[in-house]
Amino acid sequence: FDYSNVVLVNLGKSGAGISINPNPVTGNSIGLAMSNMPGGKYQIRLINAAGQTCMTRTLMHTQGNPIETLTPETKISAGIYYLEMTAPDNSTKNIKVIVR
Repeated sequence: FDYSNVVLVNLGKSGAGISINPNPVTGNSIGLAMSNMPGGKYQIRLINAAGQTCMTRTLMHTQGNPIETLTPETKISAGIYYLEMTAPDNSTKNIKVIVR
């Protein structure tokens, strides 16, 4: 057996992050709040529960706390989706999105 190093995980709020507002989403627009995220080009994918990509977008984000509105070209059905965001440094974050 090999064991990895112990790592501290902080579950509290951090200075930078993304969130969906409101979540659950109603209608066909997703509000993406980007709190204190560095500026640059972000790749966005909306993925359904079957793993299919429902939407892709490229966002040019300026520093600060803007809320971006994402509107898929086709109506998204009610269900659970995952929003995958790839940052300029190629780090990836995933958020669960619930659509009513």
